[in-house]
Amino acid sequence: MILLLFLLIQQTNAWCFFYDKPSTVEKIKKNLQVLHRVDVDRNFFQEQIQKMPKVFSWAVQQIGVETAFKDCDENNDGTITIEEMAHAQTCLDSCFKLGIINIAI
Repeated sequence: MILLLFLLIQQTNAWCFFYDKPSTVEKIKKNLQVLHRVDVDRNFFQEQIQKMPKVFSWAVQQIGVETAFKDCDENNDGTITIEEMAHAQTCLDSCFKLGIINIAI
């Protein structure tokens, strides 16, 4: 059991080797451009979660929509812009979040 926990923690930290915040934000930006969007709101998240395969919707729900807004919506207007994602200190601030987002998109 301890070995399994250790391996899980190591895998989570390994995500930082593959992903960083600037490249993740750029990937999100490109995906939003395809959808003709420059920001996301709660309705967008809910619509996208419904369209995703279960494994991807699970990944997004692991971070949590409300947590994403708490961490990334700097001006608390209910919309997260690319600029807020890039500049908010708490937005995409962990290897776990970067890994989950990159799996989902």
